[in-house]
Amino acid sequence: AEEGRRRALVVLATGLGKTYLAALDVEAWSEHHGRRPRVLVLAHREELLFQAARTFRRLLRGRAARFGWCAGSASELGGDVVFASVQKLSRPDHLARLAPGSFDYAIVDEVHHGTAPSYRAILDRLEPGFLLGLTATPERADGADVVGLFDDHVAYRADIGAGIERKLLVPFAYFGLRDETDYRTVTFQNRRFDPGELEKSIDTDRRLEQMWRSWQEHPGERTLVFCCSIRHAHHACDLLAARGVRVAAVHSGPESAPREEALADLVAGKLDALCAVDLFNEGIDLPSVDRVVMLRPTESPVVFLQQLGRGLRVADGKTRLTVVDFVGNHRVFLDRVRTLVSLGSEPSDLRDFLGGACAARLPPGCTVDLELEAKDLLLSLLPARGKSEVERAYRDLRDARGERPTAGELFRIGYRPATLRPAHLGWFDFVASEGDLSPPDLRVLRAADAWLRELEVTAMSKCYKMVTLEALLEAGALFEGISISELARRSRAILARSPELSRDLDGVAELGRGRGLDEPRFVSYWKDNPIAAWTGARGRRWFALDGDRFVPKLSCPPGDEEAFAAMTRELVDYRLAMYRARRREDGSGASFSAKVLWNKRDPILKLPSRAARPDRPSGDVDIRLQDGEVWRFRFMKEFCNVAHRVGSQRNELPDLLRRWFGLTAGRPGTAFHVRFVRSPDGLWAEPERPGGASSAPRGALVAFPDLRAAAGAAGVPTELSPEAETVRLPIAAARGGGLFAVRAAGNSMDGGKHPIRDGDWLIMKFARGASYDALAGKVALLQVPDRDLGFAYQIKRIVRAQSRWWLRSNNPDAPSYEATAETVPVAILVEVVRPEDIGPSAAERFEDDEALARAFGLEEPPRTGRVGGHLFFCLQAPGALVAPDRLRSPAPAQERRPGETAFVLVRPPREPAWRYLGVAHYLDDEGLWACPGIDHAAYRALGSGRGASRTLPAGIRDRAQVLVAALLRRLGAGASVERDGRRCRIVGPADGGGLRIDGGPGGFAERTVSLTDLAWVIVARDDVTKNGGRLDEQRVNRLRYLEGTPRAATRWIDTGWALALAAAADTADEG
Repeated sequence: AEEGRRRALVVLATGLGKTYLAALDVEAWSEHHGRRPRVLVLAHREELLFQAARTFRRLLRGRAARFGWCAGSASELGGDVVFASVQKLSRPDHLARLAPGSFDYAIVDEVHHGTAPSYRAILDRLEPGFLLGLTATPERADGADVVGLFDDHVAYRADIGAGIERKLLVPFAYFGLRDETDYRTVTFQNRRFDPGELEKSIDTDRRLEQMWRSWQEHPGERTLVFCCSIRHAHHACDLLAARGVRVAAVHSGPESAPREEALADLVAGKLDALCAVDLFNEGIDLPSVDRVVMLRPTESPVVFLQQLGRGLRVADGKTRLTVVDFVGNHRVFLDRVRTLVSLGSEPSDLRDFLGGACAARLPPGCTVDLELEAKDLLLSLLPARGKSEVERAYRDLRDARGERPTAGELFRIGYRPATLRPAHLGWFDFVASEGDLSPPDLRVLRAADAWLRELEVTAMSKCYKMVTLEALLEAGALFEGISISELARRSRAILARSPELSRDLDGVAELGRGRGLDEPRFVSYWKDNPIAAWTGARGRRWFALDGDRFVPKLSCPPGDEEAFAAMTRELVDYRLAMYRARRREDGSGASFSAKVLWNKRDPILKLPSRAARPDRPSGDVDIRLQDGEVWRFRFMKEFCNVAHRVGSQRNELPDLLRRWFGLTAGRPGTAFHVRFVRSPDGLWAEPERPGGASSAPRGALVAFPDLRAAAGAAGVPTELSPEAETVRLPIAAARGGGLFAVRAAGNSMDGGKHPIRDGDWLIMKFARGASYDALAGKVALLQVPDRDLGFAYQIKRIVRAQSRWWLRSNNPDAPSYEATAETVPVAILVEVVRPEDIGPSAAERFEDDEALARAFGLEEPPRTGRVGGHLFFCLQAPGALVAPDRLRSPAPAQERRPGETAFVLVRPPREPAWRYLGVAHYLDDEGLWACPGIDHAAYRALGSGRGASRTLPAGIRDRAQVLVAALLRRLGAGASVERDGRRCRIVGPADGGGLRIDGGPGGFAERTVSLTDLAWVIVARDDVTKNGGRLDEQRVNRLRYLEGTPRAATRWIDTGWALALAAAADTADEG
């Protein structure tokens, strides 16, 4: 339940251990909570339940755990771990026995089936403490996007492409043969071919002979042949046996070869092949299989990938999987080829691939080889493009799958259904124009078109209205209504399981600091907000209050309630998906800036628009200032003009802004901003550094890669130097000819009133021959003698002291040198440009390339590499961020220059906009780039780990070890330390550093306060010494965790005890 989530989807390719992962996570839950959870394992086939039970039994060996079964003839829902089939548990009599909240942890295996009504009925009633979905294939199988069931949270993804890239699965070589079968003569309904007609059409000698030719051309040692029927399997088996192949037919009929024996013989090499019917799609381990033959048209891309996965497991001596497939004149074949060419890190466009416009970007070592006739056939099946990309995507998916995509699914794969609105009244009007609404759907659209449009366009400054509807739908109360208390309870549960939604409760004064743990207070708040919105002036046509009940006034044609609820649920799912995505794209609500304006009397704050920042808070919100003091800011529609200390009612915002920015704060001609930053404990406010040079016009300057190159060009025109290039920089004013730019490298000048930091751009002017008197007190580039190189080059300030000239470092810890007769001034410093002054504000988003180029003063959009003299890292692939504040260069061939920094831009998969994270500096000792602007949303999308804690500054860990030693020496094991009325007892040192503590007799169980926890307290204490304010948990979290990190993802319990232990060490010192 990291981050406070209650639902998560895990995508693991076949062969990577989904069931083991689930069982291990149950163990982790048990360790975290200090007790064994009640677990429900849900699957649609008993075979999968048996496999899961074997895994749990192995991992729980030695511990008493009672297994219960609700499958087949068993109907037991008791026990520590209950294994239940969906078909049985979804029956009304068994569903009635399923008490909400009776399971701590629920696992849904092969959850791509999860949007079927039977699954929905169970999940809507279950209310587990945590719900984990497992799938190898997150495609739709039953008409909706399964990701929405898990609050749009994919906790981990390692699909087939990732498994192959990491060498956990073998590559595949796919060969698509032109199928001569005319599938137009085979009835296709409900995404299924008619079994009898299909068997008659494809179970032919001619087709089997075609298979045999390919069998010889593309050999394998152990083969699975997927057939459409028992007769088909035996026909194929007979043909192969007649050609000398050792083969058996395995199926559910009485004439099947013994299944377990046949599997064992295939593994042992006693059989060469198995002809199977719907038995080896899910949950079977066959690592030795190195060829699969798709002798039947698999209607579902989910099943196709499962069949493919049977052969992708790694085995000794196995280098790849050969796939032989038949490609015919039906849209199901479009979908399977689209699925294949989408397995790479960058999915390929199916139309472009088939037309030869581009090659498929497949995982390493994989190939897709379609016969020319098969390609032409598939191209003929593609629909017309459509007027927009959304229409094209809609039609491609519909025609490939045989059913239309939902609005939420299109949005989740990167399209914007809202762009259809100018041409259509609403989403379902568009779907109707495509001929894809059923008669009940059409009747609902005619009767409730205003309601459906309201769902699409109603304003959502918070998520509350849609959460209220989702609660109604989950309760099955859309038409009957529900009590206000039960509606509030269900709504709060939905909010609690999704951090993107629950952040709407942050800082809400009416709820106090407990985020709604006081149930009457939350019910009152919910009644005053979404319930009032749905029953007020605008919403009263849809809902009303009847005593203590929230009742609908919706107009639904009699008998069409199921269609009405499904259409409502689709739009609610779509709006919530958009809302969650906006929260993530905006850095999980991480940061935003407000401009300081003048209202003709006082400075006030102009807030960013709702369109730009839909996550922006509203109403009275508690916010911390830099010193940790809590203020209450009042966020209105466009402005914030009131803020005061908590406990006071006097508006102190003007005084605060003048304190930060001076008496001219907000006056015309000024450009001051206040930045609001989200930490695990809510928002902090701080004055934003003025834009400085970034507001100056951009100028093109000659730039040199290092000081030596710059000095070497002093005697020739700069533009003729072989190492010169052009860089665009914001320079305050023209300073005459002879200007050039070079990077500062090192920290010897980082100090004083005008520090020069590592990575700063130095605008310099050649000054060879200038006297020391002319350069006195100025910073210059100087040539100095060097024993090994002959000459070296340094940036120093020239000063006169004791009748001698000195080359002085600004940094008092760096050495200074006496000038000698061999010291030669080369150039004088004119201006310093910080890298932060070149780009836009951190967290700014850019929807198009032109805006992105303008933001950096470039003539072309940035890309990974050097553009306009600047180094850019444009990150899109998961794993690009190797630690919460670290990244590896995405361009390893790029030779890094002394002092060079990089601008970091991110655009995670399926997000439309680039987001700027800030400036990265190279760390020689780590071989990585440090980027403090990485926030929680970026790291969750592109990171390679699960943490959110920044890297400790150098030397802090050693100081924490000293603190631990002092505590053990002065207080000793058994000593008690108090914190907020609670006590902990020091047990002793912990392995790896830190301290083991417990609550003493009758107190909490033993736990470890790590060395890292204590080290961050030291960092916060140093910050207080430097900047003032209070030392508390909020300050530690602000410094330690990435912006936007939810509190549930922090070590908040151990941080509190670390503060108490550090304070105890200080007290012991004083004593």
